[in-house]
Amino acid sequence: MATQHRWISRASLTTLLSVCVGLALALAPARAHAQDDDDDDEGPPAAAAPAQPAAPEAEKKPAAPPPAATPAPAPAEGNEEEGPAHPVSHEAPPPPPPAAPAAAPEEPGYLQGRAESTSPNELIHTVERKVYTAAGHGEVTLYPAAVQLNSKFTNTDGLALAVSYAIQENVALQLMGFYNYTGGNTGFSQSLLEIHARPQAADALYLDYGAVGGFEVSPIYGKFAFYQGSLVQFRFVLDAGAGIGHTSVQLTNGPDASDPTAPSAQYGDAGYRFVGDLGVGFRLLLGSTIALRLEMRDLLYTARVDHIDGCDLNDVTGLLNTQAPTDGCKGSSFGNTTVQQTSLTVAQDLLKDVSSDVVNDVVFFLGASILF
Repeated sequence: MATQHRWISRASLTTLLSVCVGLALALAPARAHAQDDDDDDEGPPAAAAPAQPAAPEAEKKPAAPPPAATPAPAPAEGNEEEGPAHPVSHEAPPPPPPAAPAAAPEEPGYLQGRAESTSPNELIHTVERKVYTAAGHGEVTLYPAAVQLNSKFTNTDGLALAVSYAIQENVALQLMGFYNYTGGNTGFSQSLLEIHARPQAADALYLDYGAVGGFEVSPIYGKFAFYQGSLVQFRFVLDAGAGIGHTSVQLTNGPDASDPTAPSAQYGDAGYRFVGDLGVGFRLLLGSTIALRLEMRDLLYTARVDHIDGCDLNDVTGLLNTQAPTDGCKGSSFGNTTVQQTSLTVAQDLLKDVSSDVVNDVVFFLGASILF
């Protein structure tokens, strides 16, 4: 009985040894393949994974390859979890979500050139192409109103016409002619004449007409919003130039409230004067062909009076004594016999008080321009 038990034990040992050898032979190709993959990888060798138990014979067979359209991703080596492999899904990927509907196109030009704002009341133009470029273009300006502002002893009201050509965007050459259709002594000067007093000859002059030429620069120019949809271009201008002007003096008063039947006022020719021009103004461009202009100009001229109607003091004194005038003296310019005596007396007083001064006629010009 003891002998039989020992034989059974040896048989069991032999069977167990056979199973181990078979397992070793079966796992040898897999270990060699894993060793080759480890040699191909860069970097330090990874730690050896723990030995896995032998898989059943059915799990050792390679699975059928999935369809080419949806290949299954290969599992990363060394990260296999214990247990049976998960089945590969052959279902088609879900369709992509439907695209959002395209936004309706905005009205063309609604936001173009406008500042970002959340309120339509705050939308203003910030960038807009200039509708008019001054460089290389001309401008004709009519000033129907040219009013003297610093009227103390004399006063003039007239009109003017100017032509300019822009050699650059902010620099232009300009020529302006002016004509004063009314001019003469102020009420203050006439009051002085009533008490046999009068201003000095330098203060009694006024400009009849003249012309000045020079240049105009625009150091500041820009635009501003007008109501909601329009932009208006503007520029500040500085004027400087020189020219010539004709001057006169008033010798007698004309009809007034106290004497409405008095003869017309008598004027004397005081000759031509050199005229300087300094000014500042504002131009407002409306569209591309029309502009409004407001300007303030100071017309400066010398005011020394030594001849009236071509007659000096000796000539005027001789005419008062009924002597014949000399060459160049226009005795008839002092009026007819009714006013001649008064005109000659005033002219004599003005020529006796010879004075020199520089007169500043500050004139306000208002006009409109045509650009071409």
